[in-house]
Amino acid sequence: MANDLKKVGLIFKADGSADFIKSNQAVNAVLKENYQQFELTQSQWDSSTKTSEKLRDKMQYLTQVYDIQNDKVRILKTELKELQSNEQSSTVEIEKKKAAVAQAEAELGRYQKQMNATSKEIKSGTNRSKRFCKET
Repeated sequence: MANDLKKVGLIFKADGSADFIKSNQAVNAVLKENYQQFELTQSQWDSSTKTSEKLRDKMQYLTQVYDIQNDKVRILKTELKELQSNEQSSTVEIEKKKAAVAQAEAELGRYQKQMNATSKEIKSGTNRSKRFCKET
C-alpha cells in the first residue's frame, strides 16, 4: 500500500480568514482517495497473501483515515467557534454545524474502534505465532 499519508488542514486567505469550505471539501476528497487506494490494494491480494500482510495494510489505511478524520473534526470545530462568535450567524447555521461536528466525531470513533479491533487481531496472530514457535 502506498505510503502517501494525505494531510489536510485549514487554508487561509490573504486577509487572514480561513477558507473552511474548500478545506472541508479537500478533507472529504482525501478520505475518498485513500479509500480507493485501499480498495486497489485489496484487489491485488490473492490466495497467497498472508493474513498478517492484509492486517498490516488495513491498519495502515485506518491510521491514515483516522488522522484525516481528526483533521476534519478540528476544522469543523473551528468553523463552529467562528459561527458562534459571529453575531450575524443564524441559529440554524450553528445547529447544522453542531450536527456536522457530532457526525464527524462519530465517524472518528468508528475508525478508532476499527483500529482497536485490527490491532487486537494483529496481536492475536503474533501471540499464536509465538506459541507455535515454542511448541515446535
